[in-house]
Amino acid sequence: MASSSSACSYINADTQTPRRRHTVSGTGMTASSPLKVIVVGAGLGGLACAIAIARKGIHVVLLEQAHILGEVGAGIQIPPNSTSILRNLGLFDKFQDVIVWPQSVFVRRYSDGQVLGTTPLNPYLTQRYGSPYWFIHRADYHRILHDAAVENGVDIHINSRVVSVDETAPSATLATGEVFEADLVITADGIRSRIRDQLFPELNDDVYVASNVSAYRACVSGERMQSDPELRDLLDDPGATSWIGPGRHIMAYPIRDKSIYNLVMLYPGDTAPGIWNSRGDIAEMRAEYKGWDPKLTKVISMIEDCLTWKICYVRELPTWVSASGKVVLLGDAAHATVPFLAQGAAMALEDGVTLAECLDRAHSKADIPKLMHLYEKIRKARCTRVQLGSMQNGDVWHLADGPEQQNRDSLMAAEEAKRVEGAKVERKIPEPSMEIPSYNLKNPLFWSDDEFQPWLFGHDAVKTADLYLTQAGY
Repeated sequence: MASSSSACSYINADTQTPRRRHTVSGTGMTASSPLKVIVVGAGLGGLACAIAIARKGIHVVLLEQAHILGEVGAGIQIPPNSTSILRNLGLFDKFQDVIVWPQSVFVRRYSDGQVLGTTPLNPYLTQRYGSPYWFIHRADYHRILHDAAVENGVDIHINSRVVSVDETAPSATLATGEVFEADLVITADGIRSRIRDQLFPELNDDVYVASNVSAYRACVSGERMQSDPELRDLLDDPGATSWIGPGRHIMAYPIRDKSIYNLVMLYPGDTAPGIWNSRGDIAEMRAEYKGWDPKLTKVISMIEDCLTWKICYVRELPTWVSASGKVVLLGDAAHATVPFLAQGAAMALEDGVTLAECLDRAHSKADIPKLMHLYEKIRKARCTRVQLGSMQNGDVWHLADGPEQQNRDSLMAAEEAKRVEGAKVERKIPEPSMEIPSYNLKNPLFWSDDEFQPWLFGHDAVKTADLYLTQAGY
């Protein structure tokens, strides 16, 4: 496990100059009336949002509570609806030295590794939707976004924990007593958002929900796996493998030029909600997957360290916008989801560029509240569908052996046979639309469903925002 090497630090709080009260200055709409924006939280979503807004000529202050700015973790998937955004932000080429281009996702039966279904990724998705699917180390992803934020003039303040907001000003107050004032506060402070709880106290703790599964995260040395002929193909064929079984599944894929094999292992555990990345018990972790595919258990036997946490999500909120319209939620603070479609970060990136398009249409500061409600209208139904689709996918993957599982496997086999027949790859980039796919998908491998895949991967957040803002008269 690369737990220590997976954290990247870029700036240290000790280098900052203490401040008391700040009015965020910017260059936004006009020189005499610049637009001023605060983003709270420097995770992937907060950084991408700050970059997108700064590229519109608006000055952004980003407030992050961490003492050292970086990211802890291992692998993350970047789907086409995110890589298209990275291209739009001028960052596509920055990723080329640190990403893996996977060819496929293989879904295998837990007990013997039998392939149940396959989703082609590269070059198929690029040919179909114009953008690729990548794997990357979280720390590399975070570093690239951080550097781009700095290059685009985002004013980053670390060791700056926001303890409250005044949604009428609006302003953000730090634990030190310092106050930052602006025209809009964007809340990207994660699933346990303090600001969300302050804005909507009537929700209490009901908004933050623990699922019925927990996760282990672990890494295995690629060099060690390459030395084993039985495991070498897991690295030589750069794709992802998901072993699915009763109440559990494992998603695994190579990152960092195949030097690391990344595993995320779901299990029906009782890890305490809200405790992130606790040290896991190796023996208990291995016991969870006893009797699974021998190739997989051989990989698991190589794991020397693991982390564990409870999978939680945020219930659908009545609104993401404060009463004044001057504070809004973004990413996990608004719609944290279970990770069974690998779309959590992608939804945050889509939120960020949508907010940037909304702010770019402001004729005056008085437009901000209405534009924030348009942002919510553009994004909310899509994010809610992704949340529910992720839960559905987990239910499908975790079926106990029996008639339902056998029916699932038969449907997957039929879809796999159709795929192997070699249907022609056709461009299927959907037009911007608010239409939501049905809940009864034909293909139990959701990523490959003929209706769901184009809607999920072919979505262009910038074009969609442009269409609906134009229709609204902006």
